Amino acid sequence: MRELFRHQLQKFTTNFFKDSCDILEYYPKTHGKDSKKRLNFEFSNSYDSENIFIENYGNPLCSVNKEYGLIVVNSNEEKVSIKIFKGLKRRKEGVSWFTQKKSFKFLTINKKTGDFYYGWNENYHKKKSKTRFTKNAHGWSPIFRIIQEVKVLISDLDKNYHPEKVIEDLFSVFFQDLNLNYDSNHKNNTLLEYYLQKKKIKYPNNFGLFYNDCDVKIPLKTIRKCDMKLVDAFMTLCGFEGKVVKSAIHRTDKLNYKLLRHSFFLFDKSWLNSDENLLIQILDFDKMGGIFDRENFHLEKMSKPEKKRVFELFKQYVLSQKIDLYSFWDHITMYNSLKDYGEVELKWKSQDDIQFKEEHLDWTDKLEFYKKGEYVRIYPQYMHKKISEKIVSEDKIYFPIILDKTKDYNDESNLQNNCVKTYIGRSSSIIISLRMNDKNSSERATIEYSLSKSKSNEIKVDRVQFLGKYNSRLTEDWVPVLLKLDERVLSCVSDKRFETVKIKKKCFNGVELFSDSNWNDEGRLRWTYKNIE
Repeated sequence: MRELFRHQLQKFTTNFFKDSCDILEYYPKTHGKDSKKRLNFEFSNSYDSENIFIENYGNPLCSVNKEYGLIVVNSNEEKVSIKIFKGLKRRKEGVSWFTQKKSFKFLTINKKTGDFYYGWNENYHKKKSKTRFTKNAHGWSPIFRIIQEVKVLISDLDKNYHPEKVIEDLFSVFFQDLNLNYDSNHKNNTLLEYYLQKKKIKYPNNFGLFYNDCDVKIPLKTIRKCDMKLVDAFMTLCGFEGKVVKSAIHRTDKLNYKLLRHSFFLFDKSWLNSDENLLIQILDFDKMGGIFDRENFHLEKMSKPEKKRVFELFKQYVLSQKIDLYSFWDHITMYNSLKDYGEVELKWKSQDDIQFKEEHLDWTDKLEFYKKGEYVRIYPQYMHKKISEKIVSEDKIYFPIILDKTKDYNDESNLQNNCVKTYIGRSSSIIISLRMNDKNSSERATIEYSLSKSKSNEIKVDRVQFLGKYNSRLTEDWVPVLLKLDERVLSCVSDKRFETVKIKKKCFNGVELFSDSNWNDEGRLRWTYKNIE
């Protein structure tokens, strides 16, 4: 390993080792086809000791393992790097040869340009090894990833070390080499600011917000076209314009650009641009805008008084979270669907949250009438099994149920007083009923996960709705179990066996329909048979 650094100055080095040895007993196999050819072992004992490892290094009745790690900061005039090495040397019982695995992760900063590279290499000791890295991917939070790697390394190999102390020493040396002040609370922003200064980019006080989202990457060539102004480049990329919007972006704490983009798509620009505080409210909103099919997400079929009522509801009740954002979006799409079905006299009348809930349930029933039929959604069998396992969280037991039949959706909708029964035809949605203490409990949360696909063909799953009865917000008590459920759903979607949902529909006239689903060019899931809904 020294060979790797002989031309560089090592400023920080920490080693970790863990030796283990499994003692086994040999016994002869007295029957069977290969009884004389094959060695047979039975486990006896296990040790984590360097001395026993050395004593049994060549003992064929033992399996021996050596795990080790190395954390290094090295630098020269051009760059400074953090490198985290992991290695494993293992010999199985009954054989004389060892197998090895070696890998490392790195974070390298170019001192002249401010560019950073984060990546990893596996099997660097072999002739064929691959190094993978990304350049200036600030949305990846590279320093946070390095911190997590250090914590995992120390917890796996040597629990006598205190990760926080190692991390503090590591980054103190790292930032000192860049002539930066070490700040344990703002390590990622310190690195980002270093990059912006080296590139001579003009940035606002809330510059960190522009690099938090992996979906929006501001190309350097766009910044150059905008006279090296970060905010102007961001507005160009998102399609925003105007001094009021620019001022609001400078003042926001969260930069919810997706919701702002949807707002400009829906409402008159003059209504939004006349109120800077409203724009800040939108940008500071907690939930993101989501992905919608704009074919049915617009206000074009509404009269001007209706549009005004929608806008006032959005300002007063959605942004204050008295009306759930996704229920509000659903209300708009239901309005357009009902118009398409011939409800020409339909009007948006609700002007407050109570009227909205009543109107929402009324439209749900109307829409159900037009979509009548018995549906069955077909998911991979392992998903049902894995997601249905009970979850224990803070001394309570929860039972997640994937809804997959019309009756399940209707029962959930009637019990929770929500519109989820209209979701059964949504190809991109997975609806899970999370029930407390009992599978038939009325104390439950209705959760919608939405699937999409990135440009790199990675399937993404987002928890977009998680509500109680009457679309009410859940209390903090539900957060731990929701996080556990998130992990479970993500694991199912990441599984190699994952297949997109299929659906069967039996119409009341006896006709049976079937549809698979696939991804369109925009990364949205669509039914292959469009009329299935």
